[in-house]
Amino acid sequence: MGRLVWWLRIVGVLYVVNAAMMAIVRAPIRSSAPGGTLDAASAGEPLAEFVVDTWLGFGLEVAIIGVLLLVASVVPALAVGVAWTAIGIEITRGMIWDLYMLSQGYDAAVFVPWLFIHAAIIGTGVYVLRGQQSRGGTTAAPAAV
Repeated sequence: MGRLVWWLRIVGVLYVVNAAMMAIVRAPIRSSAPGGTLDAASAGEPLAEFVVDTWLGFGLEVAIIGVLLLVASVVPALAVGVAWTAIGIEITRGMIWDLYMLSQGYDAAVFVPWLFIHAAIIGTGVYVLRGQQSRGGTTAAPAAV
């Protein structure tokens, strides 16, 4: 099984777990939103409900990306394109957004670890994709499925 296939599967599972943490556990709201946000949402406060609904939508988006990564790990024609897409998402929605949140004064203990996680996903993804090209693999499919 090729490195790209393993990368797609590992990152796909990470995305699905992250989606559950966002949409079900509501970890980002618990760690970064003002205290009482979830209670206020339960009480029908519109702004708090908006925060919860926004994180639900974000969690669903992350879940779909995770599922697509897993599907691409068994559909070679999708693998490279989906991998580069995930790397792009990690740069923009990952690192740039985390840096923005830090610049706004949010808790570094929450966002700095995520910068390292995003960097690891980006770095390993680029490494695997470049390795595939240097082994003579095409840019359209993993070397081995």
